[in-house]
Amino acid sequence: MKTSPSIPSQFHGPGASIEVTDVSKTFQRRGEHLRVLDRISLEAAAGEFVSIIGPSGCGKSTLFNILAGLESADGGKVKVNDAVATGASEHFAYKPQKDLLFPWRRVLDNATLGLEVQGMKKKEARQLVEPLIEKFGLTGFEHCYPYELSGGMRQRVALLRTVVQGRQIVLLDEPFGALDYLTRTELQLWLSSMWEQFRWTVVLVTHDVPEALLLSDRVYVLGNRPANVCCVLDVDLPRPRGLECIGTPRFAELEEVLLNNLRDPDKAHRFTSIGSAQSIVDGDVDG
Repeated sequence: MKTSPSIPSQFHGPGASIEVTDVSKTFQRRGEHLRVLDRISLEAAAGEFVSIIGPSGCGKSTLFNILAGLESADGGKVKVNDAVATGASEHFAYKPQKDLLFPWRRVLDNATLGLEVQGMKKKEARQLVEPLIEKFGLTGFEHCYPYELSGGMRQRVALLRTVVQGRQIVLLDEPFGALDYLTRTELQLWLSSMWEQFRWTVVLVTHDVPEALLLSDRVYVLGNRPANVCCVLDVDLPRPRGLECIGTPRFAELEEVLLNNLRDPDKAHRFTSIGSAQSIVDGDVDG
């Protein structure tokens, strides 16, 4: 009987801790200054799953670009495992919104692309990827081209390409935003189960409030541009989480808190941390 290859140890967590302190960013647009991020601060312990939500255009993707080393910040600092990250890109694996699969490469070769770009030989890269094919629901599709895959399967390939790099922190920028409801829900549950097993440190950007609550240990709400953190919500739903938790009173309570803060981020600015969602819902919060 053929046995499945063992999964290399570097894919198991916990990942690294991350601390973002007072990160700011201003762009030059047609001779004018456009301030996008205004002293953003957030953190994730090793192996935590945190989400960032906020209005469209508030700078969530800009923050990810800074963490991934694609943009430089005007101020503030990023620490990984309590050390200032000067070359931030070496710590982060970044999956942008689109799957960005190369149409001329098969599934297996798309998944190895990041490793090859880092200088790894294709044969060695395949040896690292193959043990994860089954876990990512891609068995039997290794030699398919992207056009032969569903949208959900393309996202699985893109996520595999991201995590196989063995970086300490995984950045996910709206990975399921373009998918239909059923496929998105299926992948949210799948991602939750994968995180439970591997315990990567994950930072997720999403517009989907239920998705943030289903997946996260903590949710950061950003206000309008120039964005800063106007609300921090600890998600105290028990794990592991499935569809059944979405219908619970506590889930609805937490969802209401996030939606209220998204609707009126200026009012929410006085909150820095939320230990009890009910106190916010009832308005019983110190100003």
